[in-house]
Amino acid sequence: HYVIKKPFIKIKFSDFTTTTVENGLYLLSTQQNYEALIKMGWKRKKEAVRLLGLGVNLGLNEEIQLTLF
Repeated sequence: HYVIKKPFIKIKFSDFTTTTVENGLYLLSTQQNYEALIKMGWKRKKEAVRLLGLGVNLGLNEEIQLTLF
């Protein structure tokens, strides 16, 4: 069973450079969280955007208890 670890966005600018923004504090993939990530990415290079990608990183929903000794 997989769970969402963190949402991310990828922005490709008009000059074909790319930036990726992800934030583990946003556990939900809501429109507001994606808008915040897009704003963070666009502030890095305020140019025209050629392509915008949205996604989530997945992880297994397993808690593993490690032994110390």
